[in-house]
Amino acid sequence: MMNTQELLRNVRSLVLVTLSALIYSIAIKMFVESANLIPAGFIGISLVITEIIDVLIHVRVPYMLLYFILQIALTLVVFKIIGTRFAVLSILQFTLMTIFSFLIPAVTLSDDVILISIFGGVLTGTSILLALLGEASSGGTDFVAVYFQNKSNIPIWDYIMFFNWGVLLIAGFFFGIEAALYSMVFQFVSTTLVNTFNSRNRLVTLTIITSEGDKISQLLITNTKHGVTVSEAKGAFTNSSKQMLYTVLNEFEVNFVIHEIRNIDPKVFINVVKSEKVYGNFKKKRIS
Repeated sequence: MMNTQELLRNVRSLVLVTLSALIYSIAIKMFVESANLIPAGFIGISLVITEIIDVLIHVRVPYMLLYFILQIALTLVVFKIIGTRFAVLSILQFTLMTIFSFLIPAVTLSDDVILISIFGGVLTGTSILLALLGEASSGGTDFVAVYFQNKSNIPIWDYIMFFNWGVLLIAGFFFGIEAALYSMVFQFVSTTLVNTFNSRNRLVTLTIITSEGDKISQLLITNTKHGVTVSEAKGAFTNSSKQMLYTVLNEFEVNFVIHEIRNIDPKVFINVVKSEKVYGNFKKKRIS
């Protein structure tokens, strides 16, 4: 039986994933296609393959159909690695995106290609962020990005951007180098937005002064799976004995953790500091 918290989590994910798919489709139909830009990632790869097929055997395959087939194939390969729930929600995202792309007409909003490239990139980046907030992704190279992001502390999205630029340059031989260069601007804006606002990329350090060190340590280990360093401390003003706890978390975990800590010790003192980099045995919370 699904409890209320799990139901709300699923509803939230479904709403965010649907909205993500809709926005991505709008970006493709009203920005990418209207300005003759080249989409990156699996859509770009699908577009290049359809062009090669057309040149070789003179058969025009809908690139969004090929995109969907490639997405399903990759999902089957990485299903066990990325987690069942994450995979299912990602399948829903790119399935809805494929459907929306056939329903939404290609409308030219502006003749300014730079404007289209920038705002199209903003929409695409927003779509990816919404999918990540919904505990999903838009599939394709995003699967790779999310997987390696959870295996390491390196922001992998920049590497994905360079891969996509490579796809765009190859596509430029078929669709023109100018279209490829504008598309690289589009991709840069999208990736920058994801890197800036994706909270899984950001780490914070918590220093906790409390008289409930054992309970709070257990809470942190159980709920975040991160290690905790405990030291004995003494308040200079009150002369009372305390414990000082030190731990590093992902930014998206902080609000929940602080709320639970204050339930255990309402008088707790917590200092939250942004961490630039972490070296050593730190693992991000696994996607499920």
